[in-house]
Formats: sequence, C-alpha cells, structure tokens
Amino acid sequence: MMTLLLCLSALAAAAQGPRNSEMREKLFEAKVNELAFRLNINDEQKAKFIPVYRSYCGEMFAAFGEFKRMGKPVSDKDKLDRTKRRMERQQRAQAVRIKYIDEFAKVLNADQVSRFYDEEDKIQKKLMERKFRHTGKGGKRYGPKEAK
Repeated sequence: MMTLLLCLSALAAAAQGPRNSEMREKLFEAKVNELAFRLNINDEQKAKFIPVYRSYCGEMFAAFGEFKRMGKPVSDKDKLDRTKRRMERQQRAQAVRIKYIDEFAKVLNADQVSRFYDEEDKIQKKLMERKFRHTGKGGKRYGPKEAK
C-alpha cells in the first residue's frame, strides 16, 4: 500500500509539470487501482466504475478550476475576494459530489459509495501533501536534502 502511495505521489508531482496527458492518465489509473483496493471493488464493478469516476474527476476539475498561485493579497478587498472565490469553488465541488452519489450507486453498493468520498479525500490529501512537501513557496522545487 505504501508503494502505491509513493507511486501516486511521484506521478502527481510529474503530472504537475508540463501538461502531460500520459502522466495524468497514469495518475488516474493509479487512483482507480487504489480506490478499487480500498473499497474492495471487483473487476466487474471496476469496469463500470472507471467511466463514472473519469466523468466525476472532470467535473471536479471544472468545479475547482485551474489552481493559480498568486502573490499575497495586498488589501482587505483582495483577501475578501479570495475567500469568496474559494468558497464558491467549494460550493461547486460539493454540488458535483452530491450529484455523483446516484451515479456511483449504479455501480457500487451503498457501503462502497459512502466510503468512496472518504477514501478519495484521503488519497487527494496524500497527493497534495506530497506535492507541497517538494515545492517551496514561489514554486521552487526542493530536493530530499533541502526539503522543509
């Protein structure tokens, strides 16, 4: 399991560079395999799950939009605008999550659907931790000896 998480982390870091569809596809496949393992999804379910999950991921990406690093807010208005935009993205993402409960229920049982969101959040959190552990402020990459 740790090996899979390390592979996911490495793929996520590589996919963050130039827009490389091959790396994103490998990351997607690794996430599907990890979810299949964690949720005990059988092969028949997995075949049906993949297109639904692919669609879900696309809608989640659209809901959050592309993440853009920006400098520190310079005014109170900037801070308020960022807070509002962040909450709007979260609201769009929550609507997608709710919408897909019924879609996932067509291929997974109720227990798997309820656990799916928790397990997917855990995987995403690990990927983000791994990404930001290797990226300092301002996007500078740090090697193993220099990591903060």
